[in-house]
Amino acid sequence: MPEKTVLRDAEKSANYAAMRYQHLLRDHLILLFDAFSDASGRSPTTISRSIASDSKFYSTIVDGKGFTVGKYDTIAADFAAIWPADVTWPPSVPRPDPEAASITNPTEEKEKWHKKPNPSPTVQN
Repeated sequence: MPEKTVLRDAEKSANYAAMRYQHLLRDHLILLFDAFSDASGRSPTTISRSIASDSKFYSTIVDGKGFTVGKYDTIAADFAAIWPADVTWPPSVPRPDPEAASITNPTEEKEKWHKKPNPSPTVQN
């Protein structure tokens, strides 16, 4: 009987640790999305559609929903590959190797994201 209790306690401990790390990784992703949104002038939803292949991914993580570590690794590496040179990477987020990115042409993607969107035309009377 004591062995089962020890296993249950170990499982609870492992689950607790995993939840803590997921919160940390979620915070990292939110920091990356927000900083990139500020730098590019695009909404997190637009960025999410391209970077995560899911326009709802950003709102999903903000709402506290789960994601895989693999998804985190892919998104963080994609951000690293297209991050603007003149924008500081969030210091609390470990920067992955941009070579691990899933983006096929990072140079082209950088050019796309670093052009500020055209503001809406103003009507002059």
